[in-house]
Amino acid sequence: MRARLPLLALLLAARAWGLDVQYEVAARSDVRTRTVQPGSLGSVTNEVELRPSAGLLLGTEDSRFGASYLPSLLFRDPFALGPVGLLHRGQLFFTQRWPRVSLRVDADGSWGTSDISALRPADTLPPGSVETPTLGLLPYVRLWSRAGVDWQVGRRVTLGVDGGYQVSGSPGDLSLPMQQGPFAALRLGWRPTERDTLTSTLQAAHADFVTGQAQTVLQGTQTWRRTFTARTGLSLSGGVAFTREDIPVIDLPRPPQPGLYREVLPVASVSVDHRASGVGTVDVLALARLGPFQDRFTGNVYERLEALGLARWRPVREVDLTGTLGGGWAVDIGRAEQLGDRIIYGDVLVAWTPEEWLLLQGNARLGWSAQPSYELPSGLQWLLGVAVTFRDAGPL
Repeated sequence: MRARLPLLALLLAARAWGLDVQYEVAARSDVRTRTVQPGSLGSVTNEVELRPSAGLLLGTEDSRFGASYLPSLLFRDPFALGPVGLLHRGQLFFTQRWPRVSLRVDADGSWGTSDISALRPADTLPPGSVETPTLGLLPYVRLWSRAGVDWQVGRRVTLGVDGGYQVSGSPGDLSLPMQQGPFAALRLGWRPTERDTLTSTLQAAHADFVTGQAQTVLQGTQTWRRTFTARTGLSLSGGVAFTREDIPVIDLPRPPQPGLYREVLPVASVSVDHRASGVGTVDVLALARLGPFQDRFTGNVYERLEALGLARWRPVREVDLTGTLGGGWAVDIGRAEQLGDRIIYGDVLVAWTPEEWLLLQGNARLGWSAQPSYELPSGLQWLLGVAVTFRDAGPL
């Protein structure tokens, strides 16, 4: 009864202030078989992962505040009493809208033990970007926060600015060194026609590593977005990046070459998206981008080419089939410190929602990676898994 008193007091206060209160709860269970992982005990690795979550949303028509808790409990080789990883994760956000201005503040924190694998893309990466190393279960900390403002300057002009700070890595393990630093972005958008949008963007990010390395990346890009129809769009982007790396003498088996390095690197991307109708709907996305990649494992910054193809078919409202094919390659531009590093991957996901409160999923993943720059052999990894999710949401 005592545990319910703070929640009851919060609900009564929200009602008194005229706030809308919504809740979301879910319980997900994953069972997987995959290529043998670091520290595993057999010829393959079996896993059971439990992922409960709970969230609360308070707000009015113009203001929203949300909080959620999303832990993960991973049992690796459970029948052989293998290692257990517990990762806590919490998220907070606040939004406020005025007639021409909107504000958003986000915070995301994780701490505990995380599975670092090429087949489990990190949430620190942009969509379509996958890392090469697989390290297994490691102690992990991540604290990330950002505040941003978007301003409707005129009928066709928008201005956005945001900035934040991040801390992430594995305490005491130099295979994923701790890093921290600020980041910021400035965006100016203009719609010369109803179908065209031009966006000028300036970005800056800095990170200091526990190894003593420091990296700074400044980017300026110009993007053109063309909406041909309500179903088809094209985006083209180009620009330039300035990078600065300060690398001291580091006591590692294969340390990076010490020195102060400055480079100017190209930035380019193209993406096409389309929705087709027939038996259900099919959404297709093709993406390719070239630009500096900030490697959180080595602390290096190098030019990387990434490609992604994604197709999602929804034959009926309850069924989704998604296929993904992509890759990432370190290319011979600039210092090319990690030239030869590459990964190619594919993923198939089938999801069925027989009831609003029940989600069933099956997936298969395959990835081939190589990291010759650090004398690591190439390797093929695969994963097969099923997941069951029970969920509920509604007003309080």
